[in-house]
Amino acid sequence: MPFEINENGTDSSDEVTHLEFIGDSASDYDYKVSTSSKDITLLEKFLESACKKQKTSCSSSLRSLKITYYSKLLDNKILHLYPNITSLNFEQSESFTNASLTEIARSYPNLESLNICGNQNITGQSIYKIAQSCKKLRYLDIGFCGNITNDFVYKTVKASCKLELLCIGGLKRYKPISDRTISAIAHSCPNLYHLSLKGCHNITDNSVNKLFQHIYNLKFLELDQCRFITDSSICNIANSCPKLEHLDIGACDASNASICNIVHSCKKLKYLNIRCCRLITDIVINEIAQHCSNLEFLSIVGTNITKDALSELNPKIKIKRDLTLEIKPEKELNDLRTSLVYLVQDL
Repeated sequence: MPFEINENGTDSSDEVTHLEFIGDSASDYDYKVSTSSKDITLLEKFLESACKKQKTSCSSSLRSLKITYYSKLLDNKILHLYPNITSLNFEQSESFTNASLTEIARSYPNLESLNICGNQNITGQSIYKIAQSCKKLRYLDIGFCGNITNDFVYKTVKASCKLELLCIGGLKRYKPISDRTISAIAHSCPNLYHLSLKGCHNITDNSVNKLFQHIYNLKFLELDQCRFITDSSICNIANSCPKLEHLDIGACDASNASICNIVHSCKKLKYLNIRCCRLITDIVINEIAQHCSNLEFLSIVGTNITKDALSELNPKIKIKRDLTLEIKPEKELNDLRTSLVYLVQDL
């Protein structure tokens, strides 16, 4: 919703519950996202008024604040002025640090949603403080926060029994997410419907099977690049996740039989990523054509599926067959460089 500030420092909009701003570094992460100079000006005016503790008509009504891709989001600028906040999203706003998270833990006991995805300045201690103080927390995205370690994720999960969404992919490489933490999720978070474990390289079938034994409402599941996940646990997705809409098992050791069973059982499936599942063949395409009427996206990069088999599918399905650039070349090269560094660390 637009936010305008007049000369007196008060906003000229109607009473609002949600504010959303996109910062100056958005295009560095996603070329499809553009930010105008007017957007940045409005954001800076908003932050200036918050910094000066100027009350606006939304000071008491505001529940949700989203400031993403902003490189100058300094500590404590937005705190105190909006006491009824329940949702905060600072994705890729890397200047936001532990000091503010600690203050959020103290000031916002009713917080339900927190997204700080991609912030390299945040450590696990401040996230754990959030979990201890914000007992209503239901949505937590700390994916690709490179300084959060497995030990603090474990503590955070144990303290957050109401979680419905959890994203913990791409965390500390030398202290990666462990089976112990996945088991804690299984036992502590029965209400999860969205779980991203993308790039959790050290987890195994043992803990993932525990997830499927205790969590039955998953609609979104990412296991991409979980190198030790095999058909032993993937085969259980069909029986344990009937509500699944989004499944990413790229680079996992999945068989035709397991994928066919998933297609049969998960009737609501809209998104399926089986890239680099090298055992997958045309048999899967035949099953998708017959039983997966809701599918909208399919990635088969690096599989043994042939081009001819794809003619069976609904033409409305977006199919990714090749490794084409979908983001800026500079970002693609940077991601490749990061992956190579990680690969060397794993050797």
